[in-house]
Amino acid sequence: MSEESKVQGQIIRYARHHGLLVKRNYQAPGAEVGWPDLEIFGPFGKTLFMEMKAPGKKASKIQRYRMIRLIDLGFSVYTCDNFDFGKVIIDELFSL
Repeated sequence: MSEESKVQGQIIRYARHHGLLVKRNYQAPGAEVGWPDLEIFGPFGKTLFMEMKAPGKKASKIQRYRMIRLIDLGFSVYTCDNFDFGKVIIDELFSL
């Protein structure tokens, strides 16, 4: 299991433990590329997009493009490479 997958699993379990809905984005053949790995939905229509990365890795050009578009539309979007940072984001956005 990659470090990215391990952190992603921890984030998913943490969010679900707190009653949030989590959607994982998989790359299906023919689908648009570059979407953040996770969509986390909470109370009052709050939505968090999270791109998971191995420690020290950066988002690709298409991933940065998608994230900027989502931010321009008013969504909360973060790149996360460790559980502690992801937990802080979730706690802050969803007031946990």
